[in-house]
Amino acid sequence: MNDRRADEHLLFRETEEMAVTLILALLVVAFVWWNASKKPPNYPPGPRRWPILGNILSMRGRPLYLIARDLKERYGNVVGLYVGSQPLVIISGYAAVKEASSREDLSGRPASELSLKIGNGLIRGLIFSQGELWREQRRFTLRQLRDLGFGKRSMEGLIHEEVNSLILEVGRMAGADWSQPVELNNVLGTSGINVLWHVMAGRRYAHGDPKLKELTGMIKELLTITDASGGIANNFPMLTRYAPFLTEKSKILAVRKKLISFLAEDINNHKATLDSENPRDFIDIYLIEMENNKIKGKDTTFTERCLTEVCRDLFMAGLDTTFNSITFALVYMVRYPHVQKRVQMELDEVVGQERLPGLEDRTSLPYTDATIMEVLRMSSVVPMAVPHAPLSSCEADVSFQGHTIPKNARILMNLSGIHMEPKIWSDPENFRPERFLNDEGRLLKQESLVPFGLGKRQCLGESLARNNLYLFFTAIMQRFTLSVTPGEEPPSVEPVGGFTLAPMNSRATIAPRF
Repeated sequence: MNDRRADEHLLFRETEEMAVTLILALLVVAFVWWNASKKPPNYPPGPRRWPILGNILSMRGRPLYLIARDLKERYGNVVGLYVGSQPLVIISGYAAVKEASSREDLSGRPASELSLKIGNGLIRGLIFSQGELWREQRRFTLRQLRDLGFGKRSMEGLIHEEVNSLILEVGRMAGADWSQPVELNNVLGTSGINVLWHVMAGRRYAHGDPKLKELTGMIKELLTITDASGGIANNFPMLTRYAPFLTEKSKILAVRKKLISFLAEDINNHKATLDSENPRDFIDIYLIEMENNKIKGKDTTFTERCLTEVCRDLFMAGLDTTFNSITFALVYMVRYPHVQKRVQMELDEVVGQERLPGLEDRTSLPYTDATIMEVLRMSSVVPMAVPHAPLSSCEADVSFQGHTIPKNARILMNLSGIHMEPKIWSDPENFRPERFLNDEGRLLKQESLVPFGLGKRQCLGESLARNNLYLFFTAIMQRFTLSVTPGEEPPSVEPVGGFTLAPMNSRATIAPRF
């Protein structure tokens, strides 16, 4: 009897100990869970943060720029999220974006473990560098490109050469009787990058160059599978070590290797044929600057590695955004033939058919210019801009509009949201170039049209991009009529992509106007 009571007592004690252990374990888990889901004091408002994942589950299934619009409506112009453990702040509204873009302490770029590893601890180039390196490289690059005619009227002849090649290529794609539907996403070919690359490296590529085609395809794929929030590789660095197949790491490294090899060939050719007294292009000028600094014993950021990264950034930026904007313009003209016809009538009246439209004609083509502006507004090809961050030199968190932004935060500027704001545009979902014209038909400048960003980090190539878009678009409109291919649906304006947006693959019938 006593043995039985002893066994019952022992069992009770063991059960009691297990219960206490379980309660303590649950308390520890609850504490860890609560601590991991807690946000810093005064962090911008936003949805609930979950441990480990952050808000990533609520950010899947829809493009980030559309999610950002909904978040603005619910939480206001400054919204705080987490992607994994990485703080992500989205700034919306023209006034807030303009203020943030002009702030020196918010002009940094987010650095990830992967990007730092690739750069051996230092991010070079123009797009993702910051601090003195960025200032020195941007100042030098902008000055030299301007001296080489970057974005100026003097480049018009060069762009027209590419336009003429494009016109011939369109004729080839459409067939001898112009009955073959043309893939709108392939119309531009290498023309856009050729204008930039002539200034950078003094060379152009054939429309179907297989090497360039492979490279541009890889770049477009990379920009499609990643988004401005940083992607899996940046926000979950542990996965890049132990499960890289779940991330875009391999694609990032493959594109980088291919592009660096592509650029190294051009740079090595320049080194072998360099004449310091007669520089031919930007690469020559940069190599001469490197040599002069070496002779003077100056400690600067001018190195061959940095030259490669500057060329990489300009190549990627110049290729994708201009290409996508022109493709969107063609898609909209197919979908809105009455706009296309009015553009063509204006071109016929002002320019005629004996010569290509020039930059000097632009002020006399208000409806055409308004149409281009409407394309830029509706397409927003870089919808969340290039991410910002507090400068790496910031030792403390940054205050912005009453909120605290952690010093390791990624900051996104919601440009697409500005372009679709009903309070600014009245009917933003409608494609209506007339919104950029006054009652007398003159062009209206809208400060809320910001496709190239604002402030200290505004796109360096904006002037060239605008000239390219204008000259290519007007030449195509002058020479061709684009229409829906018989038996097919009109091409979709629904964008696809991630970091940058492009139209879905679509085609149209193209016919000569004369």
